[in-house]
Amino acid sequence: MLCRLSCRHVNQFRLFDGKTMAHTFEASNTLEDVKSYIATNRTDSGAPYSLMTNFPKKIFTAADSRRTLKDLGEWAAD
Repeated sequence: MLCRLSCRHVNQFRLFDGKTMAHTFEASNTLEDVKSYIATNRTDSGAPYSLMTNFPKKIFTAADSRRTLKDLGEWAAD
């Protein structure tokens, strides 16, 4: 896979308690990989959550879980 800048990207998550956590993911990681990381490492209440982008506003659904971050548009185009 060729990536214009890098095949790795740091994603940042804001938790319900206001704290943030960040992790580096590969373009080939799926949204399920991201959710698994969050489930294992979050330090807040453990309440249900949604994953979304800020701009443009996009809320991911269960149908997106097996798609890669690149396929979801969360990566620079080749």
